[in-house]
Amino acid sequence: MIDQNLRKVEGVIKKGGVRPITYDVVWDVQEPTDQLILFVHGFKGFKDWGIWNAVAREFTRNGIAFMKINFSHNGTTPDHLEDFTDLEAFGKNNFSREVTDIKRVVYALKENAIELPKVFSELEFTLIGHSRGGASAIIAASELNDGIDKLVTWAAIDDIPSRYGEFDENWKKDGVKYVENGRTGQQMPLYFQLYSDILANRQRFDLEKVLEDFGIPMLICHGDADPTVDVTAAFNLNNFNIDADLLVVKGGNHVFGGSHPYQASSLPLPMQEVIIRTVDFIND
Repeated sequence: MIDQNLRKVEGVIKKGGVRPITYDVVWDVQEPTDQLILFVHGFKGFKDWGIWNAVAREFTRNGIAFMKINFSHNGTTPDHLEDFTDLEAFGKNNFSREVTDIKRVVYALKENAIELPKVFSELEFTLIGHSRGGASAIIAASELNDGIDKLVTWAAIDDIPSRYGEFDENWKKDGVKYVENGRTGQQMPLYFQLYSDILANRQRFDLEKVLEDFGIPMLICHGDADPTVDVTAAFNLNNFNIDADLLVVKGGNHVFGGSHPYQASSLPLPMQEVIIRTVDFIND
């Protein structure tokens, strides 16, 4: 397959939330498909970051359509897809919102509210979540019942409270704390509502309990050189769900060799390994 056979559509989902979800779908016009990946990004991420567009194209070359979304409160807007121009929205993001966003997209797909090309047949959905998005994807998949056929996590966290729900008296008193975006230098707000959301949903967000009786085929991918989320998180997730498949990528970092911007002509080897294993898992 060559790139001239690939098509991409972009759009906005407004139904079911106070803020829109921007998305794009890429597919091969000459390859009828019944497989669609829905990819969700991680913390301080966005759908057009670094290698994600190249990753999408690679999946289409393997006969799998690829859909990426921006979470409604990730800080981007429909007019600024690669810039955090709405830090107020970013500060109001939480796991409940991200889970709801995933459900909004799946419902829109199931209800044909998103007009897909005629080359698509009866679709099977694979949900892929990266980093923090992996946790949101696990929760959403468990609550969607038969809405998701397979789940894949890439460099996912294994515990929500320990990473985002540590109590801080100053955070409560001030109502906000800030995290720096290492790429842009922006001081990005996290309002105390993030902690409140985690506290109010302890059972719902307990990934160990969610995965104990997880009835969806699952693949866990993680690099053994991940400085952001240690590879032990992958082993923990696998212990939570002993039926899941596990891929540990030697030398893989948190984004499997990617960067932003990414201008190389080929994907980094760790990402290639992840894609090959994910394609095999989807087609199995």
